[in-house]
Amino acid sequence: MFEENFDYDISELEQKPETFAKFTAGNAEGHYLFDEEGGKYLDLTSNDDYLPLGYFKKNNAGGFYETQTIRSKNSLILEKLIKESIGFENSRFFAEKQSAYNFVKKIINKKPEKSVLVCSSEADNFVFADKEVINIPLNDVSAVKTFLNKKTEAVAVEISQVKNSFSIAEADYLTLLREYCDKNNAMLVYDVSSISSLRLSRGLFNFEDSVKPDVIISSRGLTAGSSLYIVSFNTDTPDSGACGIYSCAYAEAIEFIQNQDDYKALITENSKYIEEKFRELAEVHIGLADFISCGMMFAAVTEIPAEKLAEEALSKGVFLKPLNEYSILLCPPYNITKEEIDRVIEVFNELFNELTQHDRLIVY
Repeated sequence: MFEENFDYDISELEQKPETFAKFTAGNAEGHYLFDEEGGKYLDLTSNDDYLPLGYFKKNNAGGFYETQTIRSKNSLILEKLIKESIGFENSRFFAEKQSAYNFVKKIINKKPEKSVLVCSSEADNFVFADKEVINIPLNDVSAVKTFLNKKTEAVAVEISQVKNSFSIAEADYLTLLREYCDKNNAMLVYDVSSISSLRLSRGLFNFEDSVKPDVIISSRGLTAGSSLYIVSFNTDTPDSGACGIYSCAYAEAIEFIQNQDDYKALITENSKYIEEKFRELAEVHIGLADFISCGMMFAAVTEIPAEKLAEEALSKGVFLKPLNEYSILLCPPYNITKEEIDRVIEVFNELFNELTQHDRLIVY
């Protein structure tokens, strides 16, 4: 029931780290990549968009191509499930990320003379020809109080931001945004399309139950690879334009939402086990300077350069993503097994033995 194929469409790649340019996956199955020589690699990136893994679903695989104007039974079922989950009356579905953002801009763009605040690591997704766009940092209360006023039409905030480090929206910050949006008659838009809130041990769509946005853009973690971007909203419905979706994406998202409680339990159990194991490893090796945990998303800070660590881990069958010069980002599959987690710990243990300049703290 929980077998996931992390085969996101790589047509939307925006950057390709040089370190892994030599690696091309010939196939993928479950949590593993296989190179052209048959080598097997445990993928701890959940097939991140920015890594050139080379595998994705074929355009004609897993169902038929349907349009927004002729809505299938499954699209209506999915819309109903989302409404039951977060209370939003309307949802629209897109196969391309930019189409989803363009639709949200139609929802926002009612009064051209007003400005939009954008808090995102991908602020280019919100560009208006006839509006002033003001970029503000995540969790910056002073910026909200300074720039969110009667001239603001909407605030678009990316809840989880990964760029050299990862930052998560704080509950107090979101509460303040909601308060100021209400006070100034502005729309609050959540963007959780890059990292599912469920991965962060939050709700499947909404990040903070006590704070309700007006629009949510979501995608990650719902379809095990099929391209599906969701915009859910309670505002007037603009024309969504022509945008087709493969029918298999609806079926996969429906299955996932219906079993979300089981996934939540898995995430809670696995995230606790992973953190415990890395904390134990940090007691052994000085080279593991810190381990940051948020649900099933982690950052390991090491004295080993991240590019070198990832390169050596690849040679041992584990695929990692450098976050910055000395940090590795870990986004394991929700349903990774304890045996696979133990193997990851073993690989890190071997790498610290081989690459660090310090002796162990204790015998491991």
